[in-house]
Amino acid sequence: MSEPAGRSDETFDGVGIVVVTHGRFGAELVAATEHAVGSMPAVRVLEVGPTDDIEERRRAIRQAGDAVNSGRGVIYIVDVFGSTPANLTRSVVQDTKPDGQAMMLANPNLAVMYKLAEARGRDMPLSDLLDTARSAGRKNMLELGEALRGGRDATD
Repeated sequence: MSEPAGRSDETFDGVGIVVVTHGRFGAELVAATEHAVGSMPAVRVLEVGPTDDIEERRRAIRQAGDAVNSGRGVIYIVDVFGSTPANLTRSVVQDTKPDGQAMMLANPNLAVMYKLAEARGRDMPLSDLLDTARSAGRKNMLELGEALRGGRDATD
C-alpha cells in the first residue's frame, strides 16, 4: 500500500521520504510525526505483509520513490535492518543511479522523523540530511536514569 495521505506533493521542493515497514508501523510513525509537525508532503508509506508478492512490493517501492523525488533525492526509512522491507528497499536503493539520490535509514524513532520533517527542505546534501536525522535519533534515545543524571529533559 502506498499512501500520499492527502498531501500535495506538486509544490514541494525538498527531499522525498518513503517509509517501508511491516504492517501499519510506517503509517502510524508518519501519523505520529504529522501530529507534532503538521502535514508532510512528498511522503509515501508502504506496508509489507507475509503473503505479499515480493516483486510487486519492490516495484511499488521504486514507484513510490519516483513519485516523491523532486530532484533532490529520496530517503527510504525501514523498520528493521535485515528484514524483508529493508532487503527490498536496499535493492531499490542499490539499483538507483550512484549519484547519491537515494539513501536508506533503518530503525527510526520519532526524533529521526521530526528532524527529517524539519530539515528536508534545506539545501544540504542527502548524506548530511541522513546524518542529521540519525544523530537526532541517537541523541534522544535515553534510559530515564541516564537522562536524570545528566540533567537532560525531554526538550534537549
